[in-house]
Amino acid sequence: MTDAERREKARLRSERWRRAHGIGPRRPAKQPWLAAGVSRSTWYRRRKRARDAASVAFACASLQRAEAFAAALTRDLARCAALERESMAIIAELAAFASGDRRGFTPTLL
Repeated sequence: MTDAERREKARLRSERWRRAHGIGPRRPAKQPWLAAGVSRSTWYRRRKRARDAASVAFACASLQRAEAFAAALTRDLARCAALERESMAIIAELAAFASGDRRGFTPTLL
């Protein structure tokens, strides 16, 4: 028996064993670069370029959302500061009223 015949016999024996143990045939390797008509290196280079562009676009969108969020927080903070000033003025008036010093008291709540 020649080397080629022994290899073929071993291959068939191995295949029978795999089928007997429920191991199906392997799917052929997918080669999308052949379908696109470009070389493998070109295929991966283009994929990398597209992935990098997508990540930049995502980063820009994230930055825009962050800037909008920061602007909303700034507006809220300014509103809180105005409300704090108003609250402090009311508390000062109430303290003056409670202490009996009614000179120059003008109620703002009524």
